[in-house]
Amino acid sequence: MIRPYFKDPMLEQTFLENGYVVIPFLESDELDKLKGLYEDCIPKDTTGLYASSLFNPPEVNRKVNAAIRDIMKDAVERYCEAGMLLGGSFLVKSPVNTYDLPLHQDWNIIDEQKYPLAVLWCPLQDTNEQNGTLYVLPKSHRFFVNYRSGAMPSKRVLVTEALKSCLKTIDVRAGEALVYHPALFHGSHPNLSDKMRVVVGGSTIHADSTLVYYHLNKDNGAIEVYRAVGDFYLNEISLLEVGEIPDNLELLDTFWVENIYPDADDLMEQIDPSYQRPKAVNLVASDNTETVGGRLWRKVRSLFGNNQ
Repeated sequence: MIRPYFKDPMLEQTFLENGYVVIPFLESDELDKLKGLYEDCIPKDTTGLYASSLFNPPEVNRKVNAAIRDIMKDAVERYCEAGMLLGGSFLVKSPVNTYDLPLHQDWNIIDEQKYPLAVLWCPLQDTNEQNGTLYVLPKSHRFFVNYRSGAMPSKRVLVTEALKSCLKTIDVRAGEALVYHPALFHGSHPNLSDKMRVVVGGSTIHADSTLVYYHLNKDNGAIEVYRAVGDFYLNEISLLEVGEIPDNLELLDTFWVENIYPDADDLMEQIDPSYQRPKAVNLVASDNTETVGGRLWRKVRSLFGNNQ
């Protein structure tokens, strides 16, 4: 029997049903420590979408990751039965060169069909539509069984008029956490305020699961499952985000399946079985095309070491 992810059965039910939940997560001293860490380690002149794990040397990344894990571990233990924090990173959205990040899914890093897992999105200031909070497509984590990684990146799905009414913008207060399933389709609004939107992103997995990396072998079309150990995702992101893998990984499994890369029409068909696809309209960037900010977001897919 799989242990529950959360201690609270109602929280567990809501998360599994909707794919996300907002909780009062951090104590005031924990929030202050994260603000201090941000002030000490992160430059204040960033533009666009900035992820601390991508623009700092390894020693800084390890320091930030370990500090976030240490500061947030008690909060995770307060809420989680089997949820285990791997690590974290700062995600900053600047009002300079800001943009809407389209709907997408995050990488799956364990067997999602067997175990739950979650991303923690913890802002250091109140967030709303004006300053770049997230929007989600509720229950969409249950729409498809697919595999997502640097070798199999999620498409960025531009929001159509039909899809727009199905989305929900999530306001999150400082110290709260938006806890969402990586398979949940989500995006973020542009930051139209005059201040940085600073978020701590944390990666958690089920404590009984195995951390893995799903890789597409382009020579034979197989999906290969490799064991991910320690700070694998933090250390190897430069290779992973371009679809490559390091040498000497432990291969756990190989299988062949037609992977799914959903677009806006696929989502609408899941929401409304009577939906009719428009003719001759392509609303999603192709597999070989990046939307604005797309390459950076593929890098951010790393999430966060030992992490991820």
